[in-house]
Amino acid sequence: MDERSDEKAALGKIIYADRQRRAALRLQAAQQGSSTRPEISIEIEELTTKINTEEEELRLLEIEGAVDQWPLPEAKYRELLAETWNTDRGLPTTVGLEHLERIRLELAVKRERAQELEHDIRARLAEDTFL
Repeated sequence: MDERSDEKAALGKIIYADRQRRAALRLQAAQQGSSTRPEISIEIEELTTKINTEEEELRLLEIEGAVDQWPLPEAKYRELLAETWNTDRGLPTTVGLEHLERIRLELAVKRERAQELEHDIRARLAEDTFL
């Protein structure tokens, strides 16, 4: 396991423990009703905030792991390539090509890399057509 996987696993265990603690407190609050001590309600709120923060941190770790495999700008550009080239005629429109070029510039995808990505997407679309 790599460091990120270890961190995700540890964070998952922390989230689980916090959820268990919150569930126990919520049960206690439900049983006590209006006579629930304020510190229990406060701790439930604090745990909810903590869990939300931890879940967001876990989500970001998962995104980072995906980005390590495929940079997000390239993933976005590939998606747009597929949309632009996936036409009935198998050719993009002029408007589609211009939009594609603007997005390439915005995402800072180098022209050579854009051509490699385009070649890959066109090959995949061709495979889809004949399968």
